[in-house]
Amino acid sequence: ISTNTLLRDTRVNFLNTGPDTLIIAKGVDTTLISDSWQLNGTFETDSSYWSVSGGTFKTTTAQAYAGSKSLQLRATAAGAAVYSDNILNKTTNEFILSAYIRVGHAATDTSVKLQITDLNNTVLGTTTANLARATWTAVTVRLVLPGSQTGVRSRIRFATGVSGDTLWVDSVTLKRTFDGCVYLGPGMSYTDDAWPL
Repeated sequence: ISTNTLLRDTRVNFLNTGPDTLIIAKGVDTTLISDSWQLNGTFETDSSYWSVSGGTFKTTTAQAYAGSKSLQLRATAAGAAVYSDNILNKTTNEFILSAYIRVGHAATDTSVKLQITDLNNTVLGTTTANLARATWTAVTVRLVLPGSQTGVRSRIRFATGVSGDTLWVDSVTLKRTFDGCVYLGPGMSYTDDAWPL
């Protein structure tokens, strides 16, 4: 039984103990919905729906993880960042923010932060990755939203960064997860914690 409107088939472990009983393993993995909530996460046309702080930014064909373009951030101050426009959301769903990030050959700071913030730029979820120079790296942060937010933003920034440090961002996605949905046939029952993993 599920109140969610978007569902996918989910593979689960189960124990068949009799003709009318199906015991479902505790801790079924959540299912990732394929649609991304992120606006313009590919940068193939322009940099619309994104802004910058402590630096300058532009779309460029000089680097690209997928397609032909990425978003380039050049720091002019410490902690330079690019961040998305507001994505309206009041839920307590779990979200996964992912991005491919690359720092320049000459970057002093190779540590970057991928963050989900609220509209007041309060960090709700963050991960820090120390990247190899000139290599595209997938970075993700996973977060159950508090429900008090009216919207969220995606933010990619240098952990510190100095003027002239450069990074590129591509293939940014923000996806929602749901608990797996299991169908029980007539006469079958669900037993919680009956088969600990």
